[in-house]
Amino acid sequence: MTYDKNAPCAPQQAHRGRSGMLNSFRCRRWWRGRRVVIITNSQICASTVQNAALRTMRPYKFTLGVTYGTTRAQLEKLMVDLQAMLDNSPYTNKGTNIVRLTSFGDSSINILISASLTTNVYATFLQQQNDLNLNIMDVMQADGVDFAFPSTSVYIEKN
Repeated sequence: MTYDKNAPCAPQQAHRGRSGMLNSFRCRRWWRGRRVVIITNSQICASTVQNAALRTMRPYKFTLGVTYGTTRAQLEKLMVDLQAMLDNSPYTNKGTNIVRLTSFGDSSINILISASLTTNVYATFLQQQNDLNLNIMDVMQADGVDFAFPSTSVYIEKN
């Protein structure tokens, strides 16, 4: 963010019971393709700005696809074991862990895995994510459940 002149909105701003001087600034962020995105003063005045650098946790969330050959008993055991693995992990914020069967995809039974990891440092997050992913592989192997991969069946009709 680069700071600029005072904002063209009211000098005293109140937000959630707090008031103070609002200084104008123009936000610039580099995206893919080296494109600059500029947020104007009026957009800043009209919205709430959240500083992601101040967060204490990072989200860990993805969909795990398992094969359709997995039985209900295997699915239930897998979800219980994955939930226990997340709950017992020193990397996850307790109470944020979710393991749920969410949908039946084209090639897989989909399980949502979601947690908040206890770091905001990106390198540490990547290491924690790596360790949790390997633990998920261990749980799946122990439960006899296989990862699904996209596939297509082609049926040829004989005339």
